[in-house]
Amino acid sequence: MRTAAARRTDPLGALLADDHPVVRKGLRECLESSGRIRVVAEVGDGEAAYQTYKDVRPDVVVLDLVMPGISGFETIRRIRRFDPEARILVFSAHDQEAFRERARQAGANGYLTKGEDPERIIEGVLRAGCCASPQDWVTPQGEGSGKGNRRIRQLTLREFEIFQLLARGHSTAEVANLLNISVNTVGVHKTRIMHKLGVSNGAQLALFAIRHGIIRA
Repeated sequence: MRTAAARRTDPLGALLADDHPVVRKGLRECLESSGRIRVVAEVGDGEAAYQTYKDVRPDVVVLDLVMPGISGFETIRRIRRFDPEARILVFSAHDQEAFRERARQAGANGYLTKGEDPERIIEGVLRAGCCASPQDWVTPQGEGSGKGNRRIRQLTLREFEIFQLLARGHSTAEVANLLNISVNTVGVHKTRIMHKLGVSNGAQLALFAIRHGIIRA
């Protein structure tokens, strides 16, 4: 049984998932400096995060959304299916509302950006690890109301995930393999995504993603 952060006396066990070793090192040092969190494992991709979660069963998972292989969204879904009581905090460089909302939909307990102060990061991990229900403190932050943002908000969680993968240069077959769905299903989603975003080809899709901060150029 998880206890409230204020009452807990033993360190919270955290699993870190980020494909950048320097980020993991800095995050480990930040969290363990509090004396209230102990990093029990580190991994560099989503599949490893899922498998390690099953082996280690940490109190909280702290993961990036953009990693090699399966996305952070899919990782959250898989962990949540395996353990409905899992505690998951997204730790991402993306501060757009589109990412926050999709992380919430996937089942994250919280969302912090990598630019947060160390105290805020520590408190966020503690809150995510000790919260009473799977989504009791994720509160989407407001973002601009431009036309591009409105179009992105029309995408479902699955469409947003496929949009991100396609924009990063993955083929339809690669996306299907990563998400364990059929090529035809990806094709149907791709058609809907392009219609909702008002683009007509892959180049325009990638440019749209870059312009709105979904991927980096």
